[in-house]
Amino acid sequence: AVVSTQSTGASEYNFGMDGPSAHTVLAGRNIVLFPLDLTTKIRFDMDLILKRSEALPEEQSNFFKSIVNGAFESMVEYGEASKDDRRLNIHDVHCFIYFVRPELYQVTDMKLTTDKDGVCLTCDEDSPRPTVGVALSVVDPLVVQEVAISMFEAVSFI
Repeated sequence: AVVSTQSTGASEYNFGMDGPSAHTVLAGRNIVLFPLDLTTKIRFDMDLILKRSEALPEEQSNFFKSIVNGAFESMVEYGEASKDDRRLNIHDVHCFIYFVRPELYQVTDMKLTTDKDGVCLTCDEDSPRPTVGVALSVVDPLVVQEVAISMFEAVSFI
């Protein structure tokens, strides 16, 4: 929620799609954001994920391979990675990892708001806006990657 990298100019894609709703969300309590600042720094070893998925039952392995390959193709298409870069940005998984292992993240309290276009703005300390936790870094990227992979392996198909 701090860097502006999306084509909309907003700090985050979803914020840019509905700035007023983003403004409302940032007024909530007990919020922890996982911004692009974090996911552009923490990149997962795509080859390791694919190799580990080979040990899964075939249907599950194929499912994860399609997700990983599809995510990587999108990253290349949108200029977030080159075809030779075998590291993957996995944004949404950070929320789940934080839920089970919050100690792996360094969360900074910030007062944030958005403008009408969803561009995230920091507020003055004396602002009445509530404090929002922003995960800007992790304690150990390799442990975060291992937790993410173990979560993928724990998924079962019915």
